[in-house]
Amino acid sequence: MKSSIFRERIYPVLFMFIITLFFISLTSGIYLSARDLVILNESIFKKKLYYMKPVLQFRKLQER
Repeated sequence: MKSSIFRERIYPVLFMFIITLFFISLTSGIYLSARDLVILNESIFKKKLYYMKPVLQFRKLQER
């Protein structure tokens, strides 16, 4: 009797909890391992944008 209660009610909840925990851990691991790379790319992009701003403004003036 107890085994059927476990299989019917508790097992699906426990299974979904373990699956959810696995994928949350996987996503967190990927995020933490790529965080430094994302910050580096963001800083490079901002520097390029900062140096390209006068060039873009000059091109806008030439189009007029």
